[in-house]
Amino acid sequence: MAKRTLKDTAKDPNAKETFIQETNTKKVIPSEAGTKMMNTRLSEELIHRIKIFCAINKMTIQEFMTEAASEKLKADRGK
Repeated sequence: MAKRTLKDTAKDPNAKETFIQETNTKKVIPSEAGTKMMNTRLSEELIHRIKIFCAINKMTIQEFMTEAASEKLKADRGK
């Protein structure tokens, strides 16, 4: 299955059911050397959309946030 964008996920009528099913089988990623914890506040709506996106695409929130931050920083370099 191809990865979906956040917009695609929000439009998916089955996203809520998929999210509920997938949250029971979360991946556990061990701590890695050279990483740090980072806390931030996000809107409830954005958090909900991220969780649904991750469940549908079978990825952790950590994987999503790392990928999203990396992509944003790469795009910013081109300006």
